[in-house]
Amino acid sequence: MDLEGIAPDWPPQQTVDHCNSWFDVVEAAGYVPGIYVGEPVNLTGERLFSSLKFHHYWKSLSGATSDIPTRGYQMIQSGADPVAGISIDSNVAQRDLLGGNAQWLVIVHR
Repeated sequence: MDLEGIAPDWPPQQTVDHCNSWFDVVEAAGYVPGIYVGEPVNLTGERLFSSLKFHHYWKSLSGATSDIPTRGYQMIQSGADPVAGISIDSNVAQRDLLGGNAQWLVIVHR
């Protein structure tokens, strides 16, 4: 899920409900859901961790992106680097504070 561009006056609980509904649909389809956290987002880092169902977080390069307490991020985006004359954002994968790793289009076999 790409979570960014949320109006500051949007009710935070509606953001939580939307994110968790999206999570449920993706998980029901057999995939492992993850979330990209950009700006602006109307949820604190604590709320992102405690109210959302996600276990896989990707941090945007925005300096205002909230830290995720307890878990942290599995992927962090940094500044743009030119590659063959095209500016791209670099992303670094890492284990989060709970030992989790980024997942890429992983289908869960049931």
